[in-house]
Amino acid sequence: MHWLRHTGISEDVKIRPREHVRNDVGHSSSAITDRYIDVELQARAQSAKHKSLRG
Repeated sequence: MHWLRHTGISEDVKIRPREHVRNDVGHSSSAITDRYIDVELQARAQSAKHKSLRG
């Protein structure tokens, strides 16, 4: 069940202000919500790591 919550929050922070998401999910600190944003940034960086560059 936790993975579903994690996925929902990760998707929600892409389109909504993090303060709104933080309040909706009950995080006591924005730093906790920011972890979900950081995971997304890491995934994006990893997926682009071997992307070929075209000129």
